[in-house]
Amino acid sequence: MNRKILLALSIVLVAIAAVGTVSAFELPDLGSLFGGPADQHITIDGENFTIPGTLEENLDNSDNGTVTDYTFFTCTQYGKGYINGTDYINIMVNDYNITDLSDDLVNFMDGKAKEISGQKGFLYHDDVGYTYTFSKENKVIVIQSNDESLIAPVIA
Repeated sequence: MNRKILLALSIVLVAIAAVGTVSAFELPDLGSLFGGPADQHITIDGENFTIPGTLEENLDNSDNGTVTDYTFFTCTQYGKGYINGTDYINIMVNDYNITDLSDDLVNFMDGKAKEISGQKGFLYHDDVGYTYTFSKENKVIVIQSNDESLIAPVIA
């Protein structure tokens, strides 16, 4: 009897493994399955980001559309901040009314060319932390963190 149960369980486990390797089924965030907090999927000005579940929104560090007028263009800034102890992530989406926003303008903001999570941009590091800046259409997206390794999951 025990052999039959073990054989049946083995077949079920092999079938689950086989289906899992060829399936396009998206698994849920494993952290939430084991009692950890689930990642947060957010949208800022139409751009999607993923925030590690260990961080909580810092309402003091948010911007819901501040408009700054410059001589030849305007910029509307949206942003959110997340924190947990010393770890933090700040995301700013700056929406310019310039149709051809190139990496040259983003590079002007400083940093070294670097690709993170498939996104080409510029990484700057100082005593406060890391700033990753990249352009996307007519927007400049800025992600700041105390830890460079926290930036990649946000973009992914």
